[in-house]
Amino acid sequence: MLIFIGNFGLGELLITLLFIIIVIYLANKKCYFGHKWKKCKCLRCKKEREHVWEGCKCARCGKVRDEQHKWKGCICKVCGSKRDEQHAWDGCKCIWCGKFQDVQHKWNGCKCTQCGKVRNEQHNWCDSDGNNCECYLCGKKKRHSFKGGCECIDCGADKHECITADDNSCFCNRCKKKIDHKYKGEICIRCGHDLFGDVRDKIKTPQINIDMKKVLDDTLTRIQNRNY
Repeated sequence: MLIFIGNFGLGELLITLLFIIIVIYLANKKCYFGHKWKKCKCLRCKKEREHVWEGCKCARCGKVRDEQHKWKGCICKVCGSKRDEQHAWDGCKCIWCGKFQDVQHKWNGCKCTQCGKVRNEQHNWCDSDGNNCECYLCGKKKRHSFKGGCECIDCGADKHECITADDNSCFCNRCKKKIDHKYKGEICIRCGHDLFGDVRDKIKTPQINIDMKKVLDDTLTRIQNRNY
């Protein structure tokens, strides 16, 4: 071996070694000495070997193919693939794949509780900002509709201008009607009537009027009389 190496110069020896390294590298790259498998794929040459199919899924690497599915209605029990047939409908929603259909909605007023679809009927109106009604289910807004009166026919918001008529009602100067008090806490927000006003008047501490000048003069007079 030493005699063989001695027949070469240093340059030829380096070239030979480099050639051997390249040959070994290419041999490994092409897997001439055998593949290095990870599941169904060679880490070196990226070649795939034959899959071990169990229905639609490879038992070795987990790859899925679009055949031999094990269907439960509209969904494959093995890989989770979906098909647009044999749905299990609960109202407008399939309980297996979650798909929606535009029939058999479960309406709560204007909104479907399952898919969220909104219809333009049976809104639940409330006063939004004094000028508009707003549906608290879907958020739709529209202007108040007073129809010549003082109360919106949709949400019940009012524009009464009231004074207190009696303990049970207000009187509106606009529509000339008696209406019930509308209390927020103890005060009517329409006319300002105090729900417990009469009770408070009865239990008020009586005011005592004291003439301080007279009290002071009397005190000074008593002091002066004692000094005499």
